[in-house]
Amino acid sequence: MGIWLINGIQIPQRKRSGSAEPKQEENRVSSSLLEVAEAMIEMANGDNRERKKPRREEMESGQSSSEMPAAMREWIVRNGGYEIQLVIEKKLEESDVSRNHGRLCLPTMKLKGEFAREDERRILDEENGGKKKKMMMKKKNGLEVGIMDVDLRESSMSLKKWKIGSDRCYCLVKNWNSFVEENGLKSGDDVQIWSFRKICSDRLCFAIVKLSHQRHC
Repeated sequence: MGIWLINGIQIPQRKRSGSAEPKQEENRVSSSLLEVAEAMIEMANGDNRERKKPRREEMESGQSSSEMPAAMREWIVRNGGYEIQLVIEKKLEESDVSRNHGRLCLPTMKLKGEFAREDERRILDEENGGKKKKMMMKKKNGLEVGIMDVDLRESSMSLKKWKIGSDRCYCLVKNWNSFVEENGLKSGDDVQIWSFRKICSDRLCFAIVKLSHQRHC
């Protein structure tokens, strides 16, 4: 009995006997063995295709394509940071980097997880809409949050919650235009926004990473 190799899979070849066994029967058995082998190969290839999704599909399905830069994570932890989580991975739009808009939009429907606590969400929801008389006497300042870039420079911004189109969005405003200029952000850049808190103050903070920068680090 001989051996056939098909993509590394061994298939036994039926040995032709000296008897008058019909050739048609031999071909039928060989074809059946080949069909089984091809089915096994197809199943293996199918599993590999499932495991290796293109990066665009990963972003659309909500899967992270990369991790926070190690130096950034180490610095955050060393300085009392905790609850580090990926908030969103998005492609910057023209409105995200326009000086006229002056804000980074984080659509709630695309968030990978909720980062704001109940009391923080209540403040933002009240500012965004409801009690008009109360709001007339109160300036809508939002929540002051810490911001970090990939070079570990720290600043602060205001987090607000607005309705933009049909979606409700968290928006980072105040000093956002300066952050865009300092980090060379432009429309079409892929970025990650991570949230974390500082143990000394429990303050909500965000770390913003441009993915093209991260891949070359």
